[in-house]
Amino acid sequence: MPRVSLNASVFGVLLVLPLAASSVRPGSLDGRISGTAGPIKTEVQQQPIYDPAHPNVVLATEWTWFEYEVDYRVEPTEVTEVVREFECEAYCRHTGNVEHSQCTMALCNDPDHFTHGLLMRGRYEPLADQMRQAQADARARAASLGIAPRDWVTDASSDALRRARELANAAVNTEIPHWAPACARQVRYYGVRRYDFVIKGRFTKHVRRRERGVESMRTEAAASHDATVAYVFLPQQEPIGVREPVVQCSCRPAASARTRPNRTPTYSGLGMNQQQKDEARRKYEEGEAPAPPGRGIGPAQSTTATLVGVVLPSDARPGDTITGTVVTDPKPYRDIPALRVVETTVPLLRNPEGKATLEHLDLSLGDGFSQPADQPVTVTLPPQGTSLPIEIARDDESEPLFTQKVPIASPPASPAVAQARAPRYETPAVAVTGAVQVIRGPLSGDARAIGIDVDAEPARMVAATPRAIFWQLPDHTAAGRHVVSLHDGGTTVTLPIVVLTLTMSADRLELMRGETTSFHATVSGPEALPESAWKSGYAAELLTLPTVAARAPGFRPPSDRDGGEILLAIENGSRDTVTISPSKNEVVVLALDRGRFATGPYTFDGAIHSKRAGGFAVNSLVVPFVGPVSASSILDDLPPMPKEARDKQPAGEPKVEIEGDGTLVRTWPDGTKEVTDPDGRMVIRRPDGTREEIAKDVKVIQWANGSRIERYRNGTVVFHSADGSEVINTLDGTRYERLRSGRVRVRSKDGTTKTLTRKWRVTVHPDGKVEVVPR
Repeated sequence: MPRVSLNASVFGVLLVLPLAASSVRPGSLDGRISGTAGPIKTEVQQQPIYDPAHPNVVLATEWTWFEYEVDYRVEPTEVTEVVREFECEAYCRHTGNVEHSQCTMALCNDPDHFTHGLLMRGRYEPLADQMRQAQADARARAASLGIAPRDWVTDASSDALRRARELANAAVNTEIPHWAPACARQVRYYGVRRYDFVIKGRFTKHVRRRERGVESMRTEAAASHDATVAYVFLPQQEPIGVREPVVQCSCRPAASARTRPNRTPTYSGLGMNQQQKDEARRKYEEGEAPAPPGRGIGPAQSTTATLVGVVLPSDARPGDTITGTVVTDPKPYRDIPALRVVETTVPLLRNPEGKATLEHLDLSLGDGFSQPADQPVTVTLPPQGTSLPIEIARDDESEPLFTQKVPIASPPASPAVAQARAPRYETPAVAVTGAVQVIRGPLSGDARAIGIDVDAEPARMVAATPRAIFWQLPDHTAAGRHVVSLHDGGTTVTLPIVVLTLTMSADRLELMRGETTSFHATVSGPEALPESAWKSGYAAELLTLPTVAARAPGFRPPSDRDGGEILLAIENGSRDTVTISPSKNEVVVLALDRGRFATGPYTFDGAIHSKRAGGFAVNSLVVPFVGPVSASSILDDLPPMPKEARDKQPAGEPKVEIEGDGTLVRTWPDGTKEVTDPDGRMVIRRPDGTREEIAKDVKVIQWANGSRIERYRNGTVVFHSADGSEVINTLDGTRYERLRSGRVRVRSKDGTTKTLTRKWRVTVHPDGKVEVVPR
């Protein structure tokens, strides 16, 4: 009897997708999910009670029924996981040599002007086996009491479980004030705490008795059961670990200290060269220093040999600053042209769930410093270098686990991968879940300065060069339109994309020989792509056309005049066991154009025919052949500026009216209305919804979509976007950017950038003067 296995791959990434037929305030759950569900009552059974001495005489009558109730609650545990590490530094501003005891925070960076943006999300993990066991226990208890079987647990607790899942999906998005003490560096660890969702079901027996006209009631405790059926991980707003501050009183001038961006999270302070590692190990073993939380020199733990891959950009050139990552599943990255994967087997620790973790593993890229392997690693290649040394080691061992040298830009990368430094940022218009994405543009290549988020949720960086960055969507990103925000140093741009998802399902999961079932492949997301974006193209850095041709025989990428297409290829992976139809040589190749998504997601329906017993697989590939979209800043979202007054004056003669207070009203034949009050202020309203206001010190233009521009006499220009963002440019070159999150990023005329906390407000006065004041 074969069992269906449906697989889907995107850009060569193999994903096992679930079959359809198978199967607030974050931070605390205490008291938020607890209560009693039910009662569920059984049918009432009537039973006569006979006189033992006279079997035909009824002494009394009893009515018996059972009630089932479920107590549900969440219990906090001591299990925590580190999600973010933040390094906070207070650079010394003093230019002379003084003792650290003489330093105060006045000599360091202003703590109110530096914050750390914390964005974490919890997760919900249903324990399917425990839930099934709880259901079986409930039915067994019911059967022992002579009660008809039913799905007791699910009926009573499903609403509470849904509520727990909603709370687990809630995110913490807050700003943490600067906390480092004077002239020191300190690390905090933020993460999630596990809560156990526990249910306890109990049966109660109720008996109503009537004897000689008198009724009485009694209750009896019957069988019960309990189980933990889900884990709820919630992000904690308080740190779950703090490393002791490291004093760094070097008395550097403020100008040199400010050349390093104050961005979080940063990990440079965690890097140690070999001499520093050996010294830290010695101090720990001799009891002179404790092991730091999260990443320390700790006691020996059991390890398991695991295949890991060091993922680096293949277009790495001498003098470049590049970023790479270490992954525990290198297979999805092997066939991507823009990436180079160096694989080896090393002993890794495993977390309580048995998953391999990169904790306590360091990676060195030839610059003499080790960086944590569970975070992106950055290195600047030597200008004359020809190779890059790679070294993997445990942070508590002096001898490396793996060493290898990889060539730099040799062999030369293909023209599609070795691109020039683009003047603008762009990315493919369609991003596929589970696949690697690319953004091209003038980048730093430094993970410490780069951040990517999708709708304010952090994305995972894979690799970067000064010409491109490779990344992956956050888990569980839904199909449809999204906004990608790229932050690189003082630059922030947004890119509108459409996320594509591929789901597969089967009507039946088990087939006997000769039986047939239907299967379905649904492509969602391209229906949200605007008509103007359906242009041909593809990301040559992420796949090669020969690879596509091998998986989709006969497919030809669309030409410029054809427009964009989505390739969907479905292949029978077990031809000895089943056949699929309709197909050609057991392969279905579809080129889906815009018309296929006119009414919503596209679904392909096929059939699986069983030839004999045995397991089998149906594999799918989806590739967008759609052109790129360019990034925009907040200024790009504004409509074009209106023309000068002499070009836009309406035709004809206006109707002139003077109101009692002296206001002059001119109404033009096309509907344009000009209103001038006695103070000299003029307001113009046009038929297209544009509104202009001209006053003594400012001119305001507002469009129908809500965007607005204010030009002040002193040179200040304020741009208001329809989405609530705002940019303020002053005559001296200072730029204030108010983000949709409410934070304000300030870029001074010398190019330095800082982010203000919510304790500060940027105010534009009526005369155009800009002032930063506390709230």
